[in-house]
Amino acid sequence: MRKTAETLAGMEGGRGPGSPGLAEAARLVGSWFGEVGLKPFEGRTFLLREKAGKRRLVNIAGFVRGTSRPEEFVLIAAHYDHLSPVDGRAYPGANDNASGVAMLLELARHYAAAPPERSVIFVAFDGEEDGRLGSRAFVKALGEKRLARINAAVNLDTVGRIDGQGPLILGAASSDKWPHILRGASFVTGLPHRLVKEDLDSSDQVSFIEAGVPAIQLFGGPDPDYHKPTDTPDKLDYRAMARAAELVRETVDYLAGTAPFITRPSGAPAASAGARKVSTGLVPDFAYQGEGVRAADITPGSPLDAAGVKPGEVIKSVGGETVGGLRDYSRAITAFKPGDSAVFTVQGGTGTREVAIKFSER
Repeated sequence: MRKTAETLAGMEGGRGPGSPGLAEAARLVGSWFGEVGLKPFEGRTFLLREKAGKRRLVNIAGFVRGTSRPEEFVLIAAHYDHLSPVDGRAYPGANDNASGVAMLLELARHYAAAPPERSVIFVAFDGEEDGRLGSRAFVKALGEKRLARINAAVNLDTVGRIDGQGPLILGAASSDKWPHILRGASFVTGLPHRLVKEDLDSSDQVSFIEAGVPAIQLFGGPDPDYHKPTDTPDKLDYRAMARAAELVRETVDYLAGTAPFITRPSGAPAASAGARKVSTGLVPDFAYQGEGVRAADITPGSPLDAAGVKPGEVIKSVGGETVGGLRDYSRAITAFKPGDSAVFTVQGGTGTREVAIKFSER
């Protein structure tokens, strides 16, 4: 996993949209899929070329054919794109998300050598940083009939810095079976996990949940180097990644076995908040269970930092809209454009105050 993460994070100029580094990353991931023993999911190539408006995307998809139920699927995914350089400084994107692709590749190697009963699809998505463009296009191309044959999806995003409490699990509300499956996987592997009360809708598992497929994200937790040039591969914990991969393997072993399909998301899929175009510098505390969104960290030089908001403080409202949790916060800031301003209500050790925020570009 170290070699994969270092190679992807070492792309000259990064892996931003339309960059030579992104194209080279796609080529490499496709070749690695073939080397570990996957077969192309569609046609004769691993590279699936998609369009989202004017944006051209390349998803990379392969699969392992199931031994007894090959027409039923489990999907494992990780996005391989990242951000464009800013002021000449490249963004390596080691944790976000070379780490996820590295774990995806090792799981592909395992299942290519030991196929389960159901087929397993492996996808490296493009365009996640631009509002899940790649996974949305992939889900649309699958269509209802093939989506109905997917038992569940597991998304690996920002999994390189997992502490001793184990990974955070987002999206577990998409099936009432997830807590039981994950509890069993933790028991077998000895690695704990933490279910997040409420999810942001910013990573690729949401594209599947919106289409009625149960899906979760494995997430390492808040990272002080998130979306910074300092997100480098030397900071990844490869031992912890290996343990987390075991947790995923146990989960997928169950999903790709002979047990019935797990329950689908109840009711209509939640409406997406859309692609966020602004940044505030908030690194949320995903383990926080109270009302509002608590800051695990604040990015230096960000709008929240400039307004004096500190780690540990809780955002209670944005632009007059009450923030009950992460989804409310994400939905509220989607309404703004770079350069817009809004008043945030913030609760800290000295009480509650209002601060003015000028949004920057994401």
